[in-house]
Amino acid sequence: MGFGSPLGTPTSYPWAVLRRVGASPSYVVHDALGGQTPQSLVNELCQGIADGQHSLAVVFGADVTSTTRHFTRAVQYALLEHARRHRLGLDRRTYAKQMAALLAPMSEVAAERKHAAAPTVRTAAEVETTTADNRVVADPYRRLMVARDQVNQGAACVIASIATARALGVPEDRWVFLHGHAFLSEQPMLERPDLSRSPATVAAIEHALDVAGASMDDIGPMDLYSCFPIAITTVTDAFDLDTEDPRRLTLTGGLPFFGGAAASSRSTPWASTPPGRDRGSPTTRPPSRRGSTPSPGCRGPRWPTALR
Repeated sequence: MGFGSPLGTPTSYPWAVLRRVGASPSYVVHDALGGQTPQSLVNELCQGIADGQHSLAVVFGADVTSTTRHFTRAVQYALLEHARRHRLGLDRRTYAKQMAALLAPMSEVAAERKHAAAPTVRTAAEVETTTADNRVVADPYRRLMVARDQVNQGAACVIASIATARALGVPEDRWVFLHGHAFLSEQPMLERPDLSRSPATVAAIEHALDVAGASMDDIGPMDLYSCFPIAITTVTDAFDLDTEDPRRLTLTGGLPFFGGAAASSRSTPWASTPPGRDRGSPTTRPPSRRGSTPSPGCRGPRWPTALR
């Protein structure tokens, strides 16, 4: 939400949804627009449940940009992409081939997903080649390389304490625990010493893994944020991941192919997490301060999240 609509918009999006489903919670948050918002809300609400402030919570979001026909430009990300290309010493054609090779396997995943916006397998050559249907959005991006946000999609995540989940009869094989998290903001673009890198992204992942007492080798299914190729390669470069990794880089098919409901786009990977992949007793706890600089070595309880 957050954009004008010819069909009108509610004065309060959360309450419009809550009244529609007959819910009247005591605590409601309508957070800022941004791709990280669903995860930051999950972090905050899990902390509240662990601290006894809440016993049950729901994070939800949706967008209807196919209806409102909202368009965004990719100029800033394109600048970062060219900075990475320059750092690697690659010409435009070679770099375009690399981006296409990175993204094409994601289309194979999207083709297997019932709710994908574009469930069509694309070859690397198709992703790379400029055509009338794959126009240049902002150099070096073709249309098949950028997020598809003109979709009608939504997802929700129910967060509960162990006691509440059991009381509601949620089977334990449907529980998924949040083992670690971190939330950092990158420096303003013109203040970054290297436009081709995102130290905040790498530090956040390293801290979340540290809190969970895990390494990247311990991760099973994963879904990397994929609004543009640079968002993916920021992580793959730092953690030596590639498209040949049997775990794949996406659960959904990525934003260019599965699509994403703007600020709610991170919700769909949660709902796509295979049940039964996360076991363990509640023994570790991430730090709680939202937006704070991580403190290495923090530990605390894990929380169950009953999905769908």
